[in-house]
Amino acid sequence: MSKIKSFNKLKDFVDKLKPILYMRENHTKENPEKREILVCGGTGCTSSDSIQIIENLRTEIKKADLEGRAEVHLT
Repeated sequence: MSKIKSFNKLKDFVDKLKPILYMRENHTKENPEKREILVCGGTGCTSSDSIQIIENLRTEIKKADLEGRAEVHLT
């Protein structure tokens, strides 16, 4: 992706992404009993132990008997 060098280009980019963000925001309306927890898997996040955070979250979800109601995903 190239650099955004003007306000109009930024606005166009935001308008392009709005449908994707709208889907994400309204995902819980489809199944209000289920939650998805997204954890960054980029280089900086991985160096800050994001993989361990995912494992810990999955363990706690299992302990709380929330499997099927909450999922953790690496992004």
